[in-house]
Amino acid sequence: MTRLPFLANRRLRITLLALMVLLTLVAAAVTHLANVERQSAARLDFSRSPWAIAATEVETLRYGQALELLAYGRRSPEVIEEARRRFDTTWSRVDILKTGPEGRPLLRLPGYPETLAAFDKTLQEQEGLIDRLEAATPEELHAAHKAIDAIIPRLRDAFLMMLTDANYNGLRTSAAHDLLEGRLSFLLTALGSLVVLLFLLLMSEIREARRLLRQSDA
Repeated sequence: MTRLPFLANRRLRITLLALMVLLTLVAAAVTHLANVERQSAARLDFSRSPWAIAATEVETLRYGQALELLAYGRRSPEVIEEARRRFDTTWSRVDILKTGPEGRPLLRLPGYPETLAAFDKTLQEQEGLIDRLEAATPEELHAAHKAIDAIIPRLRDAFLMMLTDANYNGLRTSAAHDLLEGRLSFLLTALGSLVVLLFLLLMSEIREARRLLRQSDA
């Protein structure tokens, strides 16, 4: 009995289908493990968020204290350099809250984005003053300190909100879930596409088998 070429082709198709299913399962397992790690990282980043605010508040207090020393006549080069260093450090802390992993979850706190925007604007307005500290008047320095001092209670409120608010745990969970949402959507789309492709290949196989049966009957 002569073996039809279709049988070999059919076996090849079945092998390819089995490989695709295997690859799909492997991809799903790898994606699941990656998402578990990402969720753990999201929780870790969020747990560092209150301390990022606390560190920012400490640096802001030190910067304000340096401004006050200058305002009361302590104009030595060391104090001037200290004020500039504290200004740079404070602004770097604000950048961490704006773009760092510790700061992203904080954007969900009520009023926090506005606080961060006001803080950034205040530092931008004081940049020119920092460049000319040697010639700054006491009134300018007191005004700069007052503007900085007004930010500190808002930072403290955000810190306390994260530690005492009843929604803290839900906020943390939503932050982790948001990071997973994009990957899960991609995974579902990929799996759906593979299912459709497998279905089309199966229908093609069925049609080919029927055609061969008709030829054999003829």
